[in-house]
Amino acid sequence: MNLKQGLLEHIVDSTAITTVATPMLMTIEIAVCGMSADVSLNSRILGATLGIAGLSYIYKKGRRVWRKLFNTTEKHSEKKQQFTDTAYSMVYNAVLSPPFYLLAGVRDTEQIIYGTLFSTAAVIMFGGPVGYAIDLYGELTDVRPSERISPRIKNLPTPLKKTL
Repeated sequence: MNLKQGLLEHIVDSTAITTVATPMLMTIEIAVCGMSADVSLNSRILGATLGIAGLSYIYKKGRRVWRKLFNTTEKHSEKKQQFTDTAYSMVYNAVLSPPFYLLAGVRDTEQIIYGTLFSTAAVIMFGGPVGYAIDLYGELTDVRPSERISPRIKNLPTPLKKTL
C-alpha cells in the first residue's frame, strides 16, 4: 500500500468511527454523566482530532488483531462479527477513556469514572455498528472491498456508491 492509499484509508476509517460514536457519546456525556455541552463538545472535537492524528489507526489495527485472536472473519455470521467488534470496542474504550477525558478538560473524578463506565457500557449499542461502518465506508469509497457488505451495494457503480 502506498502512502496516498494509506492516508485515504485512514481518513475514511476515522470518519466512519467519528460518525457513529460522536452522537452516542455526546448524549451519554451530557444526559447521564452531567457534563456540560461545551465540555462534551470539546471531548468530541478532541476525539475526532486524535482519531485523525492516529487513534483511529490504533483502533483499526487493534480490531484486526482482536478479530484474529477470536477467529472472526468477514465470512462469519454478522452476529459473531458484531459481538467481536463490540467486545473489542469495550476494551479499547475502557482503557482510553480516563486519559482522554483528562485531555478534554474534565477534572471531576466522578465525571471521569461515570463517563468511562457509561461510555464503555454504551459501546454495547454502538461497538458493532462502528466496526460495520469501517467496513461499509471502505466499500463505499472503494478504499477497501468488504465481503460484509450486501452485493446490492457492492455492485453499484463507483460514482453512485460515493454519493451514499
